[in-house]
Amino acid sequence: VMMKIRSGLTAVFLLAISACQSGAGETGADTVPILAVYSDSQCLKRELGIEVIRDAGALATWWAPLSRMQLPQRQLPQELATIDFVTSAVFVVSMGSRPTPDYAVELYSDRAPVQGSSLTLPVDFLQPTPGAALAQVVTSPCAVFTVPVNHYETIAVRDSQGNNMLESQL
Repeated sequence: VMMKIRSGLTAVFLLAISACQSGAGETGADTVPILAVYSDSQCLKRELGIEVIRDAGALATWWAPLSRMQLPQRQLPQELATIDFVTSAVFVVSMGSRPTPDYAVELYSDRAPVQGSSLTLPVDFLQPTPGAALAQVVTSPCAVFTVPVNHYETIAVRDSQGNNMLESQL
């Protein structure tokens, strides 16, 4: 009898865990996998923002000013060059200008909530440790993320504390 109770409890526990991981419990929300494919501390964006990269030509246009920041010019990194735009939607999240190094754009989850045509990117904007001795050099951090292609009309960025940081209509 005790063995049946344990295996029954184990089955209920595993079912509850899988429901939590699949996004069940979020009213009307599903999730899709999200991948950080590139990040940099110098993305030449002055303002906080979300940019959509729709194809390889748009990616080359986005990359061109970054490639000229050093000599010899940087080639498009392999992780960007191999993006399949047929299956992947590509977004660049930029922090805008920052006064010192150690700012960054980073995923806090490998799943992005989708509700209808709205996609929410799970992104934290990291800041330097308060009081840290840092060089006074302007940076503009960004990161490039991919998710499966869908007809997204609204893209939002929500941090791990639940704060809506950005939203863009496509």
